[in-house]
Amino acid sequence: MIILIFSFLFLIFVNLISLSKPNSIINNKYTKTFFIMLMLIFSSIWIGYKDVNMFPDSLGYSTYFLLLKNISLMEALDIINYENAFIILQWVVNLLDMPIEFNFLIIYLVFIIIFIVAIYILFNHYSIYFVFLYIYFPFFITLGGNILRQGLSISFLLLSISILIRYKKKTIYFFISALFASFFHYTALPLILILVVVNIFKIKMNHLIYIWIFLSFSFFMKLPNILTNLLIPISYINSYISESSLNNYGNQTYRMDFYLFGAFFLLFGLITNKYVFNYKDRIYTSILKIYIIFNCYFLILGFISYSDRVAIFSWILIPMIMIYPLLILNKKIPLVYPAFATLIFILFLFLNGRYY
Repeated sequence: MIILIFSFLFLIFVNLISLSKPNSIINNKYTKTFFIMLMLIFSSIWIGYKDVNMFPDSLGYSTYFLLLKNISLMEALDIINYENAFIILQWVVNLLDMPIEFNFLIIYLVFIIIFIVAIYILFNHYSIYFVFLYIYFPFFITLGGNILRQGLSISFLLLSISILIRYKKKTIYFFISALFASFFHYTALPLILILVVVNIFKIKMNHLIYIWIFLSFSFFMKLPNILTNLLIPISYINSYISESSLNNYGNQTYRMDFYLFGAFFLLFGLITNKYVFNYKDRIYTSILKIYIIFNCYFLILGFISYSDRVAIFSWILIPMIMIYPLLILNKKIPLVYPAFATLIFILFLFLNGRYY
């Protein structure tokens, strides 16, 4: 109940900010920063410092955290079948000899802080509106509280994307954050390589759409393509097509619901890019291009179990595709963002009711 009360107070406060004039008592950089800090603390207590039974993967992680307390770092790297960056982070945290919940808290703090930095780099004074709605999106809660390694990876991936879009010449920072994304979850590596190729050869939006349509056809027909054959030998990908993994996932492959969900927001983004931005907003166009690339990754790997964990790379960009044009429209029609924020908040309140 306390979580619910604070959530409603945050909703009221962010709507007041959006309705107030810039540099007023309510809408200024200090109140926005203060509000973001409050949300960071609140979400850390809510999602980060949690009961291990709150999420399905938490029990598995807690077993490994306990194991790390009794072995050396070299033994941990040799025994535990996780990415090295994640093992090193948790081994260092265990040196503090704190309760197991503290491990989850540290993971979430790293995740949310890197995420907020990425959002700030990309959207600056608009950051507060993104951070608020992101926290209540279902897959955000999953990344921060359940699929922890991928959550850390995606936060660094978003940071690398923000740097790539905002500071084209600061490639060293892009590669550093991209490497961290790969070291926390190996599935991010192919995406980073594709991003580099697209950026070097300056592949246009139209070409990416053609590729997406081709991959959609192979997805519909359940046909492996040349990229699929290149990815299958990777041991990490191969583990998701094992018989046990497929059985645990109910043998659900080529998920049409995931495809339609991703396609809907692609269509939304293309229409918005034309009629709201007239193809002139570089940030929105760049986000949309990256969304197409990441969604193509899902289409390529549609045959694996737990394909939602591949699709989530593109889904994490959906709030940007939705919120950014609304903030532009909000300048002309001040009630656009508050109405949308309230609607989304109520919708996800029902979807995520078990977490409140």
